[in-house]
Amino acid sequence: MKDKLSRKAWQRAINALLWYPDNKAEYNALPGDTRDGAFDPTGKAAVELAESMRYQTIKQEITAVEAALAHLHEDQRVVIERRFFNIPKGEGVYRKPRQYDFLQDIGFSERAMRRISRKAVVYVAYFLGEK
Repeated sequence: MKDKLSRKAWQRAINALLWYPDNKAEYNALPGDTRDGAFDPTGKAAVELAESMRYQTIKQEITAVEAALAHLHEDQRVVIERRFFNIPKGEGVYRKPRQYDFLQDIGFSERAMRRISRKAVVYVAYFLGEK
């Protein structure tokens, strides 16, 4: 696995982590046959077929984040969930990860949390297929 990521790969992995809860909820809200790729020839399915590239991207990002989280220890997953997943929804569409000073009650030093976050981002980028 390559540790040095391009800026584009890094940003894609960060966005996959930040938007994981919303993408997971949106993907689970789809009917079961739409998630499996089987479309019936109705108008609703045709509209969903036109938007299927978005759903394929969401599915790819969800599987990448879940695979990356599976490679981390339980205490490391807590850091990632608190830093990337529990972000209050703001006015805009831009999200930023929580700063490390919000995470002091976890029991890791700031350096360790930075190392864990970097490790998770590299894993997500690897599972997304970024070089």
